[in-house]
Amino acid sequence: MMKVKRRAPARPSTFFTLWNASLVKYLILLLCTKTLGTTTVSAFQFTTSFVVRAGSRTASFASPTALHMDSEFFTDATETPETVAETPELKDKNEKVFEKGALVRVCVEGVKAFQVPKKGQGTFDADKNFVLGEKFLLLPVGMRGTITKIYNQDEVSANFPVQVKFQPGTNLEEGYDAPVAFMMHMETYEIEVI
Repeated sequence: MMKVKRRAPARPSTFFTLWNASLVKYLILLLCTKTLGTTTVSAFQFTTSFVVRAGSRTASFASPTALHMDSEFFTDATETPETVAETPELKDKNEKVFEKGALVRVCVEGVKAFQVPKKGQGTFDADKNFVLGEKFLLLPVGMRGTITKIYNQDEVSANFPVQVKFQPGTNLEEGYDAPVAFMMHMETYEIEVI
């Protein structure tokens, strides 16, 4: 029996594939410029660099020299003034600002912590004693912890922007002692600054 060597199907070269994709993106961008104006284009403004590699040469489609266009198109599209809004400070329901290292207390019923070790899973009874149980720790209203991190919501879209650390044997003013040390990301309405 004779073995037949199969050849891979012919494909266009990587250079032409990238060039065609970049050309289509450029034409769409040019169409948006003509119909909607340059301010709309600046929102899309070359978010990815259309780079084509051919041997040792590299041509960037984001540069006016690679496109052989006049520089007015690029100065109009790239030099739009940007306004930077200041990030509002995160505040609790009493309008107190959350700061790193601040002491906070849980102020909402039904907050569950799922990331605690098995020996810390359970609830607190009426006498404020910890009782092993569920597959999560049900945080009681009044349990206290310390803020370790506050996320800037302009940089990271954090659903729970405040990170709180609960430690056993500390912050026992309301009688609740954390069964184990754990950290938890919390929403601003779930805690209040003391």
